[in-house]
Amino acid sequence: MGARMGRQEIYRMGHGFSVSGLFRRRRYRLLFLAGLFVVLIPALSVGVVAFARGWAGEHPGGLPGEYSGGRPGGRLPGDRLPGDRLREHVADSASDQPGPDATAELARVGASETQPASEAPRATEAQPEAPRAAEAPPAPDSPQWRVQNPYDGVDWHADRQYKANFHTHTTKSDGLMNPHAVVDAYYQLGYDVLSITDHDEVTYPWTAFSTLEPSSLSAARMLTVSHIMPSNLMFQDRVPEELGMIAIQGNELSMHHHMGSFFSDHRGTTTVSASLEAIAARDGLAMLFHPGRYTRPTEWHVELYRANPHLVGLEVYNQGDRYPNDRSIWDSILTQTMPERPVWGYSNDDSHQRNQIGRNWNMLILPELSAAEVRRAMESGLSYYVYAPGGHTGPAAPVIHAVQVDESRGTIEITATGHDSAVWISDGELVELGATLR
Repeated sequence: MGARMGRQEIYRMGHGFSVSGLFRRRRYRLLFLAGLFVVLIPALSVGVVAFARGWAGEHPGGLPGEYSGGRPGGRLPGDRLPGDRLREHVADSASDQPGPDATAELARVGASETQPASEAPRATEAQPEAPRAAEAPPAPDSPQWRVQNPYDGVDWHADRQYKANFHTHTTKSDGLMNPHAVVDAYYQLGYDVLSITDHDEVTYPWTAFSTLEPSSLSAARMLTVSHIMPSNLMFQDRVPEELGMIAIQGNELSMHHHMGSFFSDHRGTTTVSASLEAIAARDGLAMLFHPGRYTRPTEWHVELYRANPHLVGLEVYNQGDRYPNDRSIWDSILTQTMPERPVWGYSNDDSHQRNQIGRNWNMLILPELSAAEVRRAMESGLSYYVYAPGGHTGPAAPVIHAVQVDESRGTIEITATGHDSAVWISDGELVELGATLR
């Protein structure tokens, strides 16, 4: 049964935590936890896909490098990608379990170069080595860690989790479903938030669908391939409040590297910079779509994110998992931007037809369901993201219920259900097992 059910993955959307702390392992004096996440592996599961950066360390002689748990473990040219190493680890550790895999990634971490205030000064060559007692774990009232936690303001008991998709198409551009049919399909699957992002078109508001015209492509398809089209191109209005949904104004700007425009009526410009300027002028938000389709260098992405605070993130899963390199690009960006500039990850359907609906979604953690709270979540990373190859008929994904951080002890603990084990990974390397990172 399990082998045919496929793989389901649920990932933390973004990498939010920034952790720095003092380690004295072997001869490496100070290690920074950079790019950490935890993977929840449910029952009947094997295999995981995940990306992260490593432990960024400092050699006593001043040579920068990357280490894993105090051991050299940085990525070198020609190395396997972190996801490849992670797949092998989980496959080995769960080889006696049948079935599909469902995973949950939580709390990506960005490197912090801030040295803990309580750290003792480094001994010079002429000074005697510190006694072993100095290496004992710090007392609870003597913090050795500083954690930048995007979940810090979440009330895990009172706040609720809402399902969202920020990338979908209709017959207003190149989709095969009319706008109202797309809304109905997501409503039936229990989505709370939806943004229709037709190419260079703003299919909004939902209450005015009936006033919109289908695209010329859709009209032509009705004449040539009508069997794949709806029975007609007559659009019907939908009222979000009556459905209990939040409609987010959106558009896929498509005359350059494709980009989602949200909370904005901008219809498109010919360059990325012009589009970002137009979105900013309208107080909108932006997101890069399917970056793995393109060959832009990491520096291009980094400069773009640093120059545009309203560019909140990028897709790390698109239309299932069309471009696995999306996550490698994300990881490369974060290596250079964290912790000063987080870039949140999203999983979106990019649906054009019915069988592409319901495999990707984002869980927003909000005190209430409103457009303002959705925007705040997009800006602050108050969410995690999901890729479910089996869609809503496949195996259930794990559910994250809480994240607790104890800075005095340097621990991050997750509370979740629907999983067998928790695996903490940094740069594709195992750094901890269990629900708590110590």
